[in-house]
Amino acid sequence: MKYWAGIDLGSISLKLVVIDEAGTLIASVYKRTEGRPLAVLQDVLSETSKEFPEFEGIVSTGSGRGLIAEIIGAKPKNEILTQAQGAVALTTDVRSIIEIGGQDSKLILVSRDPKTGRVAVHDHSLNEVCAAGTGSFLDQQASRLGLSIEELGQVAMKSEHPAFVAGRCAVFAKSDLMHLQQAGIKRTDILAGLCMALARNYLSSVGKGRKLEAPINFQGGVAANPAVVRAFETVLEQPQGSFRVPDHFKVIGALGAALAAQKSEFAAPFNLHKITAQVESHLHSSSQLHTGPCLGQSDLQVLSPPKLQPAKIINSPRFTKDKKQNVYLGIDVGAASAKLVVIDGDGEPLASRYAITQGNPLQTIRTLLLSLRKELGDRARVRSVGVTGSGRSFIGAMIGADVAINEISAQARAALRIDPKVDTLIEIGGQDSKYVRFANGTVVDFEMNKACAAGTGSFLEEQASRLGIQIEDEFSDIAYASRKPADLGTRCTVFMESDLIHHQQNGLQTQDLVAGLAYGVVLNYLENVVGSHPIGDNIHFQGGVASNGAVIAALENQIGKKVTVSPFHQVTGAWGAALYAQDRWQETETRFKGFDFDLHLTDMSVFNCQGCSNVCRITCHSRGDADTVHFGGICDRYESAGRQALFRSTPDLLEKRQELMLAYAQTGAVSEENIQAIGMPRALFFYDHFPLWYTFLQQIGFRVVLSSASDHDLYYRGLCETQSDSCLPVKMLYGHVLDLIAQGIETIFLPNEIELPHERDDLKRSYNCPYMQGSPYMMRAAFTGRARFITPDVYMAGSRENLLPVMVETARKMGIPRKTALCAAKAARQAQEDFRNELKKTGRAVLKKLNRNRTVILMGKPHHLFDTGQNMHLAKKLRKLGVTAIPYDFLPLSEVTLPDVFANVVWKNSHDLLRAAILA
Repeated sequence: MKYWAGIDLGSISLKLVVIDEAGTLIASVYKRTEGRPLAVLQDVLSETSKEFPEFEGIVSTGSGRGLIAEIIGAKPKNEILTQAQGAVALTTDVRSIIEIGGQDSKLILVSRDPKTGRVAVHDHSLNEVCAAGTGSFLDQQASRLGLSIEELGQVAMKSEHPAFVAGRCAVFAKSDLMHLQQAGIKRTDILAGLCMALARNYLSSVGKGRKLEAPINFQGGVAANPAVVRAFETVLEQPQGSFRVPDHFKVIGALGAALAAQKSEFAAPFNLHKITAQVESHLHSSSQLHTGPCLGQSDLQVLSPPKLQPAKIINSPRFTKDKKQNVYLGIDVGAASAKLVVIDGDGEPLASRYAITQGNPLQTIRTLLLSLRKELGDRARVRSVGVTGSGRSFIGAMIGADVAINEISAQARAALRIDPKVDTLIEIGGQDSKYVRFANGTVVDFEMNKACAAGTGSFLEEQASRLGIQIEDEFSDIAYASRKPADLGTRCTVFMESDLIHHQQNGLQTQDLVAGLAYGVVLNYLENVVGSHPIGDNIHFQGGVASNGAVIAALENQIGKKVTVSPFHQVTGAWGAALYAQDRWQETETRFKGFDFDLHLTDMSVFNCQGCSNVCRITCHSRGDADTVHFGGICDRYESAGRQALFRSTPDLLEKRQELMLAYAQTGAVSEENIQAIGMPRALFFYDHFPLWYTFLQQIGFRVVLSSASDHDLYYRGLCETQSDSCLPVKMLYGHVLDLIAQGIETIFLPNEIELPHERDDLKRSYNCPYMQGSPYMMRAAFTGRARFITPDVYMAGSRENLLPVMVETARKMGIPRKTALCAAKAARQAQEDFRNELKKTGRAVLKKLNRNRTVILMGKPHHLFDTGQNMHLAKKLRKLGVTAIPYDFLPLSEVTLPDVFANVVWKNSHDLLRAAILA
């Protein structure tokens, strides 16, 4: 009997399939590589050789196909073709293939030639560098929650109300995950939300508006997750069971490769003992073979163990015998861990606790409080409690905290307590990293990482796990063994992960990769957080990552200075919170509910508030009639009395702007159903020139129908129509157009506003954003046959100013007389001028009354800033803090003359923001 083999080496796993002369799959192997692709290949070949000593041919596929081809002489073949070939062999009627693996995802569309009967790939799409729509995305989140990937799917299937999680980036998803956990959302709903996020991301970034024809195969390792299957069916509005997961779904690429091998000609059979020896030889020689700079090697210094201060923190309370002592408790609830510190009246730590939350911060805090209670006994009298970290709102409400402090303030306070002469604080935690600069014992500058987690502890843990290394026990020692640390760059964590996989598959030594990871965290931190800010000479390093000696060594090598690591580095945030609690205690009774207070919730419910059109989703935690805590509200309805007073005494000028703008829709509105309707999307031009265009269309006799307000559902429905990547406001436009079509609107008005009106004549050009200029043509391409678009090219200023002629010509094409069009144009232009004047008038009135210390100017693109579905109700969130947010176009922008240095700035919005900044 003759046999052929296909080997699929992907980013996280190796697959091998054996077929016989009839093309029947008779053996298969699926094994995770865990950072050792060649070692796993050697093991798989060695084990396979016991039953199959020889193959007539071998074809390699997957991202590592070139390496396998080089080592054993197999023929490489693109994974698009092998996935399709394997799928057709198993399911001859397949037309659409969704394949999602560890770090790659594909959409493959196949068709059958009616004459020859042959099936061929007629279109395909791949994910780009980002892994947000892949298996590693779920792996990372499962690990964060302390679950296996198999458990994730099982738990998620129990959800009835999936939470909303951002899926466009794995890092942003982590942020959502963290905040949902710390708002007490059920784990089942969070996990189901992750699966929904993956499906949405795949359809937008890989699907890109392509239509999936049934039958649809779901292949790759992620197809084992039933919650992801359900998520795809939900997002695509398909009936349950319509997605087909074929037999051998994990190894279909390897099956296609084996079938390709059967059709290929090879000079001689492959002896498995021989090729196994070739892999082994390559493994032993890889350190000599793969040392070129193209494979990640660099000039980074070798890491040596730093001279660390003792790592033990105080755990034995120092109390006066038989006497109760006043103490202050600090709690830091971060993205990955919880920290507690108890201090005495002198601010010195008496006891501390640290634990990884594993997705359950409430239970972790409960356990740590009970542990402290057991240790402190009855000798401690808690006078005040401070809470900090990203979970401070939820945990603070549940335990009865007296003070909530932001993380920068808490970390800085502890650093100054440890060393009043500190001038630079570096803090790196699970998902956040911070830089603080001091002068004379005062914070004078600070920075935090934005969304990216490449310079944080979670990145280290995930990559160490990928390499099969214990972060606490092995990581640093392995890194110290490196003689040539790999340079993984200073890019996004996902890109660095891609580099890591590439280097693994090219045989780079594990110790060089581990040292490279230590440098990667440091380099990302220095570039993305510190940036151009100065680093002083008295540097303190705090946070969980400061426990990692390799990272300390990399940091010292890069900045050329020694850093100080306090024995309390893991709990400094909690220490700082305790110090703030002590400062603010004024002989009042603490709100703290006690060390042994039962944090387990007797009731957790979710409901949609019907108080206004926002319909906020409110999460309610309660114990009967007492201790009720609400989260998720935009307004003050569920806030404390103090917050309610702040909210109600602070104006909402974004809402006022919306009212002023939409008031024109009530003036002379045409409501008769028999009058021809024309659709207007609430996107892009809408937020600048709604009064102009609505008045014009209404005056020439049309019934103007607006799309629904922006929200998540509208956005994600539109994403399925997008055919190319663009900014969020343009992606939102797809959803608005789709919403109008769903309302039965056949004609949609979408002007191409190229040049906008000048505030004054100091700059010659005032163009609109290129994406806005191109958006009408994108919509035509995406919705051809489903709607008719009216897209006049409009110049409202400059030598080509043509607003009036365009209005007359647009009306003429609709059968409207010139005289009617001229009257409508006059009324429209007056409406627009009145609207702008009303904004300025309102702005002047507000500025006269305001406390400028509690005022901010909101700046941005109007189609982003003034859309409540995109601005995340920013003004209302500021109102809760008693801060008034003034939209930039409420200011007298025309009073500002821009210097000649800005003559090369051609964008109207940039002009407006520069004028607003000068006025502010």
